[in-house]
Amino acid sequence: MIGMNYNFPLKNQTPSRKPFKIAASHSSATTVLPLIFKNLIPELEQLNIELMMLDSQEVFDLIRNHEIHFGIIEKPMMDETIETFPLFKDELVLAGKPENDIFFIREAGSGVAHYTHNYLKENNLNPKNLVSVNNNDMIVSQLNAGIGASLISKRFINENIAFQSLDKRYHRIFYGVSFLAEQDKLLKTVIKQIKNLSEF
Repeated sequence: MIGMNYNFPLKNQTPSRKPFKIAASHSSATTVLPLIFKNLIPELEQLNIELMMLDSQEVFDLIRNHEIHFGIIEKPMMDETIETFPLFKDELVLAGKPENDIFFIREAGSGVAHYTHNYLKENNLNPKNLVSVNNNDMIVSQLNAGIGASLISKRFINENIAFQSLDKRYHRIFYGVSFLAEQDKLLKTVIKQIKNLSEF
């Protein structure tokens, strides 16, 4: 069988369009990023947009190095070169079946991992099987199958997943981050548009 190599020109990848790279944490990438992207559609003729999903620390580091233009993170992180501002409200819940003695936890560096460790410690819980997972969709698929429990954003809950609400300490914020010394006028305008979507 002969392999075929197709090269399609990307018409929108033109020098006249400004690169605009957005990186979002795992929970925000599939829940709130679509809300932001929808509002950027009118700007597509001016921008070459690239979307990435990374953990919060990686997003923050890329902003600090000015390798991306806008990021969404799950915990408040500060740096003198970065503007950090609240964007959307979120709520973590205990989802699934804790009685299975299987607890799924996000990897180190994830915003949810910090909350999960605190939850287990505060409630003197020591699950027999603590499973590290680097993707929310994988956790949700296990919960949908009736396997184990996890702390996840309420935005992921569906009719197949039982959940328990937690106290206000597990209410959190998705933060926007941008490079403070950004000079490009168009990109500054776009970031301002995103700020205007804030729930705060």
